Amino acid sequence: RDVSAIFSVVRGTPTMSGLSNQTVTMTQAPYTLSPTSNSTGTFSYVSDNSAVVFVTNGTTFNVASVGTANITATISEDASGNFNSRSLVFVITVIRATSNLATNGVFTVPESMTYGDTPVNAIQLPTSNSTGAITYVTGNSSIATIHPTTGVITAVGAGIVTFYASQAQTSVYNSNSTASNFIQILRKSVTQTRAEPYTSSTITKYYGDSMFTLGTVSESN
Repeated sequence: RDVSAIFSVVRGTPTMSGLSNQTVTMTQAPYTLSPTSNSTGTFSYVSDNSAVVFVTNGTTFNVASVGTANITATISEDASGNFNSRSLVFVITVIRATSNLATNGVFTVPESMTYGDTPVNAIQLPTSNSTGAITYVTGNSSIATIHPTTGVITAVGAGIVTFYASQAQTSVYNSNSTASNFIQILRKSVTQTRAEPYTSSTITKYYGDSMFTLGTVSESN
């Protein structure tokens, strides 16, 4: 005899690959992902925190601020009806970028100065792709100082010193720092002159004259 049965074919669950947690920086340009699946359905995405990451056209990720956003990725039913839709969640973490102050910010100062010289400018102050304020400090204020914003250098005492540039954090970039080359502060050559009243190179005295004292005057302490 014949036996009949009903055989039901149901839609399968599609695979979703290439959608893992990721970290991007604030300088990240809008971007898309290239996930894969055994289904021909269409991928789309929704962010739960558009203040950090927002999605345009359903597929393009745009960075807005530092933080995290949960992204729900959905693949639609395929046109042939073989696969159901499916969703999964992954996290995009947005962090501040590192500026190029330390790599491209050339900070050059004169190789030497002499104590007593007129204050001088740095040869080249560092710049970077960040808009954070840059301030300058000395490694040893007993040898030389540097103006915190103009970078003007003043010799204070003999020795060798390095200066440092620090850039403030912004909404896009972390704080960063870099160092100058060494500068050597040389001792100043001082002059001595004869003190009054005996300033002449020839002094005449006679036997029986009272005692007298010779002295010199110098700008050195």
